[in-house]
Amino acid sequence: MALLVEGLEVLLWLVLLLLFAAALYPQMRKIAPTWAVPFSLNGGLLLFTAISWYCGLVHLPLHLALLPFIILVIWQAVTRQYSWRFRGVDLQFLVAGGAAFLLLLEFRFQTPMISTSEKFMDHAILASIIRTPVVPPLDPWFAGGSMNIYYYLGHWMMGALGVVTGIPSTVVFNLILPTVFALTVINLLALGRLIVPRLPWLPLLLLALPDPEFLIRIVSGQELHHVFWESSRVISGAIDEYPLFSYLWGDAHAHVMAQFNQAFLLLLLAFCWYHWSTLSSRSKLLVCGLLTLSLGSMAPMNSWDVLVYGPLTVGVGVLLALQNEEGTFVERITHILRRGIRSPGPLIWLAVGVPIAAALLYLPFYLMMKTAGTMGLFFIGGAAHPPSGVVQFLLFHGIFLGLLYLVLARDIRARPYLLFIAIPVALAGYPAAAVALVPLIYLITRRTYEPAGIFAATGLLLVVLCEYVYLESTFTTTASFRMNTVFKLYWAAWLLIGAGTLALTGTAVASRLSHPLLSPARWRGVIAVVLMILLITPPVLGLDFDSHLFYQPHKGGAYTLDGSAYLAYDHPADAAAIAFLRNRTDIPCIIEAAKNEHSYYSRISSFTGIPTEVGWLFNEYLWRGNPDNWYFQRMGDIQKIYESPDDTVSLMDWYGCRYLYVGPLEGDTYNLSLPHTGLTPIYTGNGVTIFSTTGSA
Repeated sequence: MALLVEGLEVLLWLVLLLLFAAALYPQMRKIAPTWAVPFSLNGGLLLFTAISWYCGLVHLPLHLALLPFIILVIWQAVTRQYSWRFRGVDLQFLVAGGAAFLLLLEFRFQTPMISTSEKFMDHAILASIIRTPVVPPLDPWFAGGSMNIYYYLGHWMMGALGVVTGIPSTVVFNLILPTVFALTVINLLALGRLIVPRLPWLPLLLLALPDPEFLIRIVSGQELHHVFWESSRVISGAIDEYPLFSYLWGDAHAHVMAQFNQAFLLLLLAFCWYHWSTLSSRSKLLVCGLLTLSLGSMAPMNSWDVLVYGPLTVGVGVLLALQNEEGTFVERITHILRRGIRSPGPLIWLAVGVPIAAALLYLPFYLMMKTAGTMGLFFIGGAAHPPSGVVQFLLFHGIFLGLLYLVLARDIRARPYLLFIAIPVALAGYPAAAVALVPLIYLITRRTYEPAGIFAATGLLLVVLCEYVYLESTFTTTASFRMNTVFKLYWAAWLLIGAGTLALTGTAVASRLSHPLLSPARWRGVIAVVLMILLITPPVLGLDFDSHLFYQPHKGGAYTLDGSAYLAYDHPADAAAIAFLRNRTDIPCIIEAAKNEHSYYSRISSFTGIPTEVGWLFNEYLWRGNPDNWYFQRMGDIQKIYESPDDTVSLMDWYGCRYLYVGPLEGDTYNLSLPHTGLTPIYTGNGVTIFSTTGSA
């Protein structure tokens, strides 16, 4: 029965996503027939996210965000703007996305546990949004605070879907990555049709390829979970995740949730590059609206992305404007400026209009943001802050860099003198930067530009910059001074370099092979076989459930999408109490044991979304800093609540937390000594007691 309910929940989730797409599809088909499905799916979801966010901002029910889509679908159906004739290209996108969704859903179905790593944190934010859908969301790990200290829009997007579908947060959590993965696959396939039309599936390989470190460790015979973990920690003192690791690891973290939107922006920019001159003014406005939704969502979803894709959008607008003009560089600039806004071109539309509109889209988000932020931009160099070694650099970027060198071999032979530009860089102590600088120079100095080269060059520029500068923040330590910089910028660079390099490789290969080998029918058959193999891989593989990568869902229990189901076997006392609390909407705050991050502590607030006095300390410190010395104050007060009877009730009242959770973990952490009066039990069972200072159950 539970499995049937979860199946219906998955179906409802997909129907809702298709509703958003259906509302935009007729208009998208008019401006981009081939790419109507990816434009509609991504645009619809991002539009719903924006509307629901503003509903939360003014404290309106999120269900109201469905009305514009329902009205549009009804109106377009009445006016006969839908056709029953389904086009092959639409079916290809939907089949590819559906297969990707099912593949990741199988992995989540077998490894659903919200446990370890940062899953507790991501679910805590998600559960808080679903429980109390207001903007800014309540911080589940800092009573009285809100999530205006973090880029939470990805969690809001998925939480809003959970609110309007009624799906529990513990199931929504395991629908997030399949959804993101499916949209990313659709976007990359659509991008492939634009930038490497004879091999449109080629950009998808960036999601399946590991880094060279992974391959070396596999060949050496290491266990799979060690291979995955170590291959995402190649650069000294940094995190260098790649998509294959992140999607299988299962953290619904901000940077992973934002990947579909990054790929969507690349698709839109490539579409503008090839089709801008043929679009009507109305079509240009609609495309710029999609660009605004995509770029505008980036900072609230994963703020690092806007540092990359904002300049990229401006750059594409400038280059496209210059490409459409004749004459010298100065003459082309003069022509563009003379026309100005009287006859706006891509410079005005893309390089000026879209960034301004994107900044205004979520303006209240920026006005409310109070994160500890960064402490400035600092240079890398010297013994204390060394750049990457060449070997470790190639152990992460080696596959794409190797392909780029092969693709650019003809350019290098034609202009070998450009290689000398990298020599002083290497001699100055930045050899890894020199390795990436070579293909970057040759891409920049090409006579003509195309999206594949622009994307690859942008990614190369990112990794070169990571060798020279880093953003210091509360996350920075001496040993890991550029951990977050490498983590977030490498993630974007993998997509940019991967998509660009694979497209350039595909173009080079296609020009050298005979047409029959590359016939669409032949490749569709091969891809169909590959998809079937992938879909049966998770259950046949059996998955190493004792590893740190694939967790055993239950000890003797059935598989499920409920990320909290394992509690009934591993923590039965907490499981029953959490079920009780999830059904209570009148509990605004609760005290529980607080200690280490990346552990079972703060589990009650995580699984219920009910704010607690303080949760994972280091995460809150990263977001807030330590103004007013809250870090030690709140920890000390929690200890007093559990150990000092004279202070228990008064401190609970001070923090507005009138509910106290006492379970096995609290007993192991504190020397429990509670007052005999002032606390009334509202729940007792299996060694757990929940008290209230209000005296009501």
